[in-house]
Formats: sequence, C-alpha cells, structure tokens
Amino acid sequence: MVGAPGGWECMVKRKLKQRRERTIRKEKLKTFLLRLVLFPAFLVFIFFNNAKNISKSNFNEN
Repeated sequence: MVGAPGGWECMVKRKLKQRRERTIRKEKLKTFLLRLVLFPAFLVFIFFNNAKNISKSNFNEN
C-alpha cells in the first residue's frame, strides 16, 4: 500500500473522509439529543404556564 504510487495520499484522504463522517454523525446525534431533551421540557413549561394561568383565572372568578 505504501509502495504504491499515491497510496499514502489515498490513505490520508480516506482517513479524513472517515473523520468528517464521524464528526457529522456526532453533530447529528447532538442535535437529536438536544431536541429529545428540549422539546419535552418546552412542552412541560407551556403546560405549567397554562396550568398556572387556569388556576389564577379560577381563583379570580370565585
């Protein structure tokens, strides 16, 4: 492999390509996990705000 002409360049290119794919995969995983964590948190936040507002409006009516 090393003795072949351009073999070393080919190896380096392949390594770089693998590294790039790995980082892309990591980024995708990060964004997926962030969405997985933030989306339910956001929903819970909205739900609690609505619950507070509903309870306040109920108290005001009585």
